[in-house]
Amino acid sequence: MKYVNFKFITALFLILAIIITFLDCEQKTAVGPKVTRIKIASWNIRKLSNSSRDDYELGKIANMISKFDIVAIQEALDTKVLDRILAKLPGWKYTASNPVGQIQKEIYAYLWNDSFISQIGCGVIIRDPDNLFIKEPYLATFKVGKFDFTLCTIHLIYGENEIERRKELVFMDEVLESVQVVNGMERDIILLGDFNFPPDDEGWQLSGWTALFHPPEKTTIGDKSLYDNIWINPEYTVEY
Repeated sequence: MKYVNFKFITALFLILAIIITFLDCEQKTAVGPKVTRIKIASWNIRKLSNSSRDDYELGKIANMISKFDIVAIQEALDTKVLDRILAKLPGWKYTASNPVGQIQKEIYAYLWNDSFISQIGCGVIIRDPDNLFIKEPYLATFKVGKFDFTLCTIHLIYGENEIERRKELVFMDEVLESVQVVNGMERDIILLGDFNFPPDDEGWQLSGWTALFHPPEKTTIGDKSLYDNIWINPEYTVEY
């Protein structure tokens, strides 16, 4: 597991998904059938652990994951449950973070279809020496044919009130700056996770970035909120 320092200036059972294509895909070729689109999803599975889910439930979860090509998971509590899910997904792989969190520890994970997606290097937890985040973000880079892209997932604090959790939200632009430092020239970066705020909240400061889900859409059970989302930079990544 690698760690990278921040460059600071100072859903429970609901899945989000997009199909993306890349602006320069005409110049890229994939091994086997040509791949120009991939289906990416983000899923906060509340308190996902080996003891909290039986095989029937994990079968349902695996079936949902299989409808996509790569899925970011938030709020896993152990890797045993990820192993059990993977056993139900032949041809898939996963990478998981070390436990993160100042209060309740949780694990981020990416699961992907290994028949045409491969991981480049290993996952990276972005260090937060100033403890500005309760749970540090986790990023990983993947490759489809000759094209590579980076996913960055995070689960922001819910807190006692909006003021408390907005303190994390305002630093999301710094997170993406840190990811850019890690990536160098790679600009196909996708931010996805549970932000505990809708995309139109005043705390968002992501200039040039676009959220893919907007009010009145909801992303939690019971249609109560639009906290989970996926953000892209449309200059480099196109969503359908």
